[in-house]
Amino acid sequence: MISHDPQTIVVIGNGMVGHRFVEKMIALDSARQYRIVTFCEEPRAAYDRVGLTSFFAHRDAEKLMIARMDWYQENGVELNLGDRANRIDRESKTDYSDRGAVIRYDHVVMATGSYPFVPNVPGVKRRGVFVYRTIYSKSAASGGNVISWMTLSSRQVTYGTPSRI
Repeated sequence: MISHDPQTIVVIGNGMVGHRFVEKMIALDSARQYRIVTFCEEPRAAYDRVGLTSFFAHRDAEKLMIARMDWYQENGVELNLGDRANRIDRESKTDYSDRGAVIRYDHVVMATGSYPFVPNVPGVKRRGVFVYRTIYSKSAASGGNVISWMTLSSRQVTYGTPSRI
């Protein structure tokens, strides 16, 4: 049974966490009581950032996708790609975006991710050293030395030797 007056949930962020939240809401909302609107600053839907390193091997962003675009359509999810939510008016319960979307909401979920912490190690500011956290930063860095801080940290733990850039 589809509700005639669904509540609107705005999910700000369509990374792995935002996407998993949307999946769970769909699974729990058999009565279709919720309209789900999500904003994604990146121009592509949720993908596996943990698997970003494998992007160098295949250069196929589709292999990292968590769900295909038709999944969003089939489940009635309004996906705003390349459109950052830039303001929330809590008093009027309204969300505004960079591209001019204005969405009144009943509930808002912030799933905006984080920025990588880059330790101040020698060489970190050298030309050609990049920190990556998106497919786009990996693509931009393809001509330089791409350093994964996770790799550097695991090397130190595994071998007991400090990593240098």
